[in-house]
Amino acid sequence: MVIKERKSIIKISNLFEENGFITIDRGVMVNKVWIKKINGSENQLILKDDTNLYISARKLKTVLICFRKYLAEVN
Repeated sequence: MVIKERKSIIKISNLFEENGFITIDRGVMVNKVWIKKINGSENQLILKDDTNLYISARKLKTVLICFRKYLAEVN
């Protein structure tokens, strides 16, 4: 059985954000669970597999807030 559903990018983005993802740049989302470290001075996010990703300057503050909130929930 195949189910097709049409949604806007905004609705899909919101759905992912509700399930633990953070938008770090235009078109790039990351699961909070996989974040190892955020280097705000260099706008970089490091994943647990040591992949470096760029965080847009516009999104940096929001990413930091979301990640700190996640860490507080986990600990």
